[in-house]
Amino acid sequence: MALNHEEQDIIPEEEAEDGVTELKKLREKLKKCVAEKQDYLDGWQRSRADFANLKKEGEARASGLKDTVAGEFAEKLLPLIDSFEAALGDPKWKNTDPSWRKGMESIHKELFKVMQETGVEVFEPLGDLFNPALHIAIGRGDGEEGEHVVRVERKGYRLKDKVIRPAYVTLGSQK
Repeated sequence: MALNHEEQDIIPEEEAEDGVTELKKLREKLKKCVAEKQDYLDGWQRSRADFANLKKEGEARASGLKDTVAGEFAEKLLPLIDSFEAALGDPKWKNTDPSWRKGMESIHKELFKVMQETGVEVFEPLGDLFNPALHIAIGRGDGEEGEHVVRVERKGYRLKDKVIRPAYVTLGSQK
C-alpha cells in the first residue's frame, strides 16, 4: 500500500524516539571519526617534518664528511706541493733542461688544479695584519717592529672556513 505525501511526513512515535537516539549515536560516531582523522593528520604531518629534518641532517653530515675527506687529502698533498715550490724557487731551476722543467711545472699546476677542485684555497697574507688563526709567526724582519706580514715563508691553505695549514710568516712594519 502506497502512502500519500502527508502520510510520509508522519513518523510513528516509537520510531521518532529511535531516530533521535540513532542521530545522537551517529553524531557521536562522527565526532570520534573527526578526532581520529585529526590525530592521523597530526601524526602524518609530524612524520613528514621528522623525515624532512632527517634528510637535511643527512645531507649536512654528507657535506661535512666530504669536507673532512677533502681536507685530509689536501693535507697529504701539501708536502708534495712544498717540495715542488722549493724546487721551483731554487736559482738552479732556471738552468734545468727546459723540457724536463716544463713537465715538472705542468705537474705542479695539476696539483694546484686538484686542490682547487676539492675546494682548497691558497692564501698568501703578504701585507696583512698578523692573525694567529691564519698565521704562524716564525720571526721578525731585521730589527723590525710591527704586526704585519712582511714575508711569507710557506703559503697557507684553507677549505671553506677551516684552515688546513696556517701560513708561516715573518712579521715587521708595513711600509
